[in-house]
Order: sequence, then C-alpha cells, then structure tokens
Amino acid sequence: KASPEKAAATIGFAVTVTGCGSDPITEGAAVLKHSIHLASIHGNIGGRYDYKMYAIYHPNGEACATPLKDLGYELVRRETPVAVSDIEGDFLRSKIEENGCCGEKELVKLEAYTLTQHPVVVHLDLDVLILKPLDALFDWMISSDQGNYDTADVPIMWPEREKPKKVNAFFTRDYNMVGPERKYKPVQGGFLVLRPDM
Repeated sequence: KASPEKAAATIGFAVTVTGCGSDPITEGAAVLKHSIHLASIHGNIGGRYDYKMYAIYHPNGEACATPLKDLGYELVRRETPVAVSDIEGDFLRSKIEENGCCGEKELVKLEAYTLTQHPVVVHLDLDVLILKPLDALFDWMISSDQGNYDTADVPIMWPEREKPKKVNAFFTRDYNMVGPERKYKPVQGGFLVLRPDM
C-alpha cells in the first residue's frame, strides 16, 4: 500500500534484549516488526503514524541482539542503569537479582525513556503482536490539550474518573505477578507506552 503524504509523527518502538537464551529471538522480532508495520502509516489497517524500531540490549545480550540490525532495528547498547547497591528500598535491593527472567537487567527497559527524538515510545516484549493501530493513545499523548482530549476511542479502566492534564504513560498491570490481597499491582513491562524524558 502506498503511504499517505505525511505521517502524524514517528513513534519509537523498542524491545529489550537482556541476555541470550536457548531460543533464537529473530523470529519473534521479525513478526513483531511486521505487525507494527501493518498498524503504521505503511500498513493496510488505517494507522497514521510512522515508526522506528530499536533493540535496547545489555552487553550480555549482544550476540542475540546483533541479528536484529538486519531486520531493521537500530541497536542501542546499555548497561543496567542502576547499580543494585544503589537501590534504596531494602525489599527490591535484596530481591531484584533473583526476580523474573532477567533480574536487575530488567531495568534496561527504562532506557526507552532516553529515546527523546520521538514524542512517544512503545516498549514491547518480543512475544507481542500489534493487531490494530495504537493511534488513539498516541493522539492523546501528543495532543496540545490533553485534559480535554476526547477519549471515546481509548479503553480506560475507570472512565468516570477525571482525566489527567498530561499523559506521560499508558501501561497494563501484571495481576499474575502478585496475590489478590496485594493492594498495589506491578506494571507489566511487556507493554509500556511512554513519553521519553531525560
């Protein structure tokens, strides 16, 4: 499909590679990029935004991240942005190295905030597909009057609550990570739409 004359903006899409496992990641990266392409201004399902792909990788994942360059990802090498010893909360500091798949290297995802050449960055895991344009989210974040933005096309968990004056992120909660008795649920790092900021 021929692209319209001008995209609304170019959105950064980032994945994180924290290390190399036994399964190759190129297939997931290729399928994810293709789904983003279809949902963009270049695709056939009505997207109005262009995109640029990034693979933010920890040095432990360099061998796995390098092939993503051939798929059109810009490679961004980053160390873990916070030393475990510098984490102030005792619970997190004592548990983070043994947590999840990647321990403290999971914090490399925060480097998506450094992609300030884009008005919005979407951080995704490699096992995600984009099935329709995310334009309503991008429109709201980029709008000059975010407090009065018409959110009819945006799925909001509590639509009766007052809308924020400025939207800096959209995310989903990871309810499977903690028990139902926990008041605060963690953010699911595999889908984070954010406003880059240093």
